[in-house]
Amino acid sequence: MLNRITVQLPVEGLLFWKLSGREAMSESFALTLTVLGTDARIDRTKLLGQPVTVTIPTQSLLTPRYINGKITRVAVSAVELTGTRYAVYQLTVEPDLWPMKRDRNLRIFQGQTVPQIVKTLLGEHQVNVEDKLTGSYRVWDYCVQYQESSLDFISRLMELEGIAYHFSHEADKHTLVLTDAATQHQPFSGYEVIPYHQTPSGGSTDEEGISQWALEDSVTPGIYSLDDYDFRKPNAWLFQAQQNPASPKPGSIDVYDWPGRFVETGHAEFYARIRQERWQVEHQQIQATATAAGIAPGHIFTLTNAPFFSDNGEYLVTAAGYHFEENRYASGEGETIHRTDFTVIPASVSYRPAQSTAWPRTYGPQTAKVVGPQGESIWTDKYGRVKVKFHWDRLAKGDDTSSCWVRVSSAWAGQGYGGVQIPRVGDEVVVDFINGDPDRPIITGRVYNDASMPPWALPAAATQMGFMSRSKDGHKDNANALRFEDKAGQEQIWIHAEKNMDTEIENCETHDVGVDRKKIIGRDEHVTVKRNRDVNVGANSTSNTGNQHKFNVGKNQTVLTMDKEGNALLEATTSIKLKVNDNYILITPSTIEIIVSEGTLKAESITVASFKGTELTKLGGGINAEMKANDTLHLNGTNLTDIKGAVVKINS
Repeated sequence: MLNRITVQLPVEGLLFWKLSGREAMSESFALTLTVLGTDARIDRTKLLGQPVTVTIPTQSLLTPRYINGKITRVAVSAVELTGTRYAVYQLTVEPDLWPMKRDRNLRIFQGQTVPQIVKTLLGEHQVNVEDKLTGSYRVWDYCVQYQESSLDFISRLMELEGIAYHFSHEADKHTLVLTDAATQHQPFSGYEVIPYHQTPSGGSTDEEGISQWALEDSVTPGIYSLDDYDFRKPNAWLFQAQQNPASPKPGSIDVYDWPGRFVETGHAEFYARIRQERWQVEHQQIQATATAAGIAPGHIFTLTNAPFFSDNGEYLVTAAGYHFEENRYASGEGETIHRTDFTVIPASVSYRPAQSTAWPRTYGPQTAKVVGPQGESIWTDKYGRVKVKFHWDRLAKGDDTSSCWVRVSSAWAGQGYGGVQIPRVGDEVVVDFINGDPDRPIITGRVYNDASMPPWALPAAATQMGFMSRSKDGHKDNANALRFEDKAGQEQIWIHAEKNMDTEIENCETHDVGVDRKKIIGRDEHVTVKRNRDVNVGANSTSNTGNQHKFNVGKNQTVLTMDKEGNALLEATTSIKLKVNDNYILITPSTIEIIVSEGTLKAESITVASFKGTELTKLGGGINAEMKANDTLHLNGTNLTDIKGAVVKINS
C-alpha cells in the first residue's frame, strides 16, 4: 500500500484513480484529477475552491512527490469496475493563481520594477512566493494593467523581462518560485541522477528511469533588433541589435520590433539579450518519456546511460505531461501507470519564457480629468505635460499621483515657437495612446461637460467664436478673452484684458478705421514718439483739458501753459511770433516788436505802459498820437523833456 498514489481531499470516502495534465515553467497548470467514491451524494460545493494534494511515492519511499493545488471544477459521472458501481468525480486542479486567471482589471502602477509589481499582485491573491531573482531590473515610471486578467498582466511583463517561474509542491501547499538564471534550479531530492533505459511502452513502476529520448534542433532567427523613441532625447540613437550565435545562417532572418518598450539604450541591450536567450531555449530541446516521479518543471537532473554518449549531462525540465493511474485498490491487482512525458533543455541554458501573452491595445480615444495637488489649479512641468485621472481608475486619489506626466498635443509646436494651452485641473481632456499602448497616453484635445460649460451661452451665441482664459484661482468673470462675432450685420472682434495689455510691434503698424473711433483711458496716458509726428484733421478738432494743458518742444523750448483760471503762458527761449496776415507780434529775449500795417492799439480801461531803463518812444508816419487822461497826465524827464510839433497846444 505504501507505493500507491493517494489523495488528500476536504471530504472523506474518495479514492485516487487518475491524474493527467500538463505542468510547465511560466505556465499556470490545470490538471485533471479523477477520484472514485461509492457515494454520489457528496456535496460538490464543499470541494470547489478547496485544497487538494496528490501524493506520489518515489523510489526512496522517504521523500514522496506531491502535487498540490485548488479544486476549480467538479464533474460527476458513474463507472462500474470489477462489478462495483462507483461515482466518478472529475476534479480540475489549478494553482493559487486560479483567481488571477479569471479576473479582469484596469490598474496603474508607477515607479516600480516588474518583480515588485508581480509580487504585489501575487501577495494580494495570497500566492506563496519564493524570490530567487538576482538580476537588476528597470523601474517602470508608468505601467498599466488594461482590461486583462492579473495573470496575463504579470505574465507579459515577466516574459518581456525574461523572468521565469515554476511551482514547488509540498504536502499542504505549493509555492511559486521566481528565477532568472540557470544556476537557480536544483534537482528533486532523490532524483539528482536519472538513468536512461528501454522499458515497455507506458513505463514501469518497478524501475524508475527514462525510456524515450529524442533530440530536436530548430532553426531560429539570426538577428534580433529593436528600436524606440524618447521625446526627451529626440535625437538619441536607441537602436539595438543582437546576433544569435545558434542560427545556422547568421543574419539571414532579422526580427525587428518597434516600439521596443524602452527609453534607455541599456534597456534595449537587455531586451535584445533576453530575446536571443529565448532563441537558445528554442534551438535545442529534448522530448522524453520517463517513469521517474521526480521529474518536475523547474528542476534539473543528470542523465546517464544516454542512447548517445554525447547526450549524457545535466538538463533542466521545462514541461511535464502527467499520466498517473492507480487501479489496484479496486481488485487488489491491476496495472498502475506512472508516466511522464517531458521536455528538457541543457541546464547551462538560461530559461527565458516565450513572449506569448498578448499586450492589450486601446481601441480609440477616451476622456480623462486633469488633476493636480490639493490647492493647485494649474499643474504642469517644463514640457507642458499634465496629470490625469482616468474614469476607469478605481484606485486613483484624484491628485498628482493619479498618472504619469501626459504630453499635450498642440495645434502648433516648434523649436521655441508655437501655441501653449495648458489644460487646467478639473478640465476634461481627450486621451489617445501612441500605437494603442495603454502605457503611452497622449492628450489630443479637450471637451466641455455639464460641470465645465463653454464661456458663451449656446446655442444663443452660436455665431460667436474665440478664446477665453481664466485668471489663476480667479472668479468666473476674471479672464482674458478674444471673441469673434459673426452674426450678419453685427460682426465684431472683442478683446478683453483682465489687467494689462502690452503690444509690441518691431516695424510698422497701420490702423484704418472706416467710421468712428472712441478711446477711453481711465487714468493716465503716456505717448512717446521718437521722431516726427503728423496729425491731420480733415474738419474740426476739439481738445478739452480739465486742468493744465502743457506742450514741451525739445529744440526751441516752446511752452504753452493754461491753468484753470483761464491764464495762458507761452514760453520760448529764442522767439515767439504771433502773426495774422501781414501783422505780427515778435517777442525775442531783447525786444518786443509789433508790426501793424494799418491798425489801432486800444485799451478800454486803465492802461499803463511802463518802460524802464533808457527809453525812446517814436510815433512816426502819418499817425495821430493821442494821449488822454481823466485826471492827470504826467510827462517827466530827469534831464530834458522835449515836445515838438508844428503846433503845440497846452490847455487848449
